[in-house]
Amino acid sequence: MPFILAVSGFKDSGKTTLCKKLLPLLKERGLDVAYVKRTHEEVLSPAGTDSGLLAQITDPVALWGSDGLRLEDGRQDMDPGRLAALYFPGRHLLLLEGGKELTLPKIWVGDPEDIPEGVLGVVAFYDRDNPCGKERHFCAGQEEELADLVSSMVRKAETSPAEVYSH
Repeated sequence: MPFILAVSGFKDSGKTTLCKKLLPLLKERGLDVAYVKRTHEEVLSPAGTDSGLLAQITDPVALWGSDGLRLEDGRQDMDPGRLAALYFPGRHLLLLEGGKELTLPKIWVGDPEDIPEGVLGVVAFYDRDNPCGKERHFCAGQEEELADLVSSMVRKAETSPAEVYSH
């Protein structure tokens, strides 16, 4: 099962931009990376459509078209571990954008002083607008260094996963 790392922050904080920068850097480091964007918007085909009706009968449903494949899974009991095990079992890393409320290791995108109470598991900070000189604090232009940190966390988790998630 892949190591799961959330990239969390407030709306428009730069989470997607950071993910777009990190993904190729992590692949350059030899990691097989999957990406999932967590959203509070509805993502499934509407119930009144053929696809929506079929999804009520069986999960998951795949929509296969000339531009690719989209998998829809309407199970309400999905969590990051199950998602990773079901759909990305052979990957090294699942980069999950969003999920600040989830109990996962995470990179906080934005000012470290603005983290809401109850957000746990922050292992690094990325603030695109302000220089960061502290350990595990990164700013724009330091994506390579952040990718090095993430890569080392993934490699460490491959040898001792319980230790990584216990911090």
